[in-house]
Amino acid sequence: MADRDIGSRKGRTLLKLLIVERPHVVSTDRIIEALWGSEPPLKAEQNVAALVSRLRAVFGADAVAGGRGGYAFVSVTGLEVDLDHAAALVQESEARLAAGEPSLARAAADAALETLGAGRLLEDEPYAPWAEQAQSGVSRLLRRARRSAWRASLELADARAAAEIAETAVAADPLDEEAYRALMRAHRGAGEQAIALAVFDRLRNVLAEELGVDPAPETQALHIAILRDESIPEEPAAPVLPTSAVPTDAGFVGRDEELRRLSADWSEAAAGRPALVLIAGAAGVGKTRLADEIALVARATGGLVAEAR
Repeated sequence: MADRDIGSRKGRTLLKLLIVERPHVVSTDRIIEALWGSEPPLKAEQNVAALVSRLRAVFGADAVAGGRGGYAFVSVTGLEVDLDHAAALVQESEARLAAGEPSLARAAADAALETLGAGRLLEDEPYAPWAEQAQSGVSRLLRRARRSAWRASLELADARAAAEIAETAVAADPLDEEAYRALMRAHRGAGEQAIALAVFDRLRNVLAEELGVDPAPETQALHIAILRDESIPEEPAAPVLPTSAVPTDAGFVGRDEELRRLSADWSEAAAGRPALVLIAGAAGVGKTRLADEIALVARATGGLVAEAR
């Protein structure tokens, strides 16, 4: 879809505002303020209604609900917002990590990070005042994706990857103490004890200069363990929002063992150990349905599924 399909720049801004605030209704007064600031036109409400009509013509009559008092963008079949996709991937990654499946957790987190990019909500309007709250939500989501990615990497003994992700998180937020701990663990895992200790010194200096406080007790405990070359304490588990670890159709029964085996094969592939799997059986036993179910699992964890007949 091209910008010309939506129309004017005001129309594009309205679309962004409605999508950012979905599924909530955005009052017409707020829309007018976002589009024209302190100098709205004489017939501002009519102009907004005209812009909404154009959006409905492009996305469908049911895409934008509401009337003169306010409007809301409604989910439309066939349309997907990148932010929603990234949020689902992060949630899936956290659930897979909690379920002891770090390979799939890392795959989903990587896909989320790729979707989120630098974490700016609107690249062409990065500092729009009406998007500030939503931008904060994106920043929190990006932090969750990075945390899940470095935790999965550490569980997979991929210290280099964990260090790279944690260093990016520290660069984004120099006061993110959890990211510093991940960086310390990663360097310790890579056999770089001196660098891990130097990371602690970086954190201690930043906290002293910016906040006038010392590192948290768990960070100090980690520092002492590395200093003494002892086993390092476990990081407290991250909160996990409830989700299904294997997003299958509730009506799909009788193939739990086959689906478990295929999920395990996909987990191995996500860890860099691919395999060719052949699903065979008599006609009508559910081979296609089983393939569809594992495709759901792959998509939910960041996989790319290609289908051919």
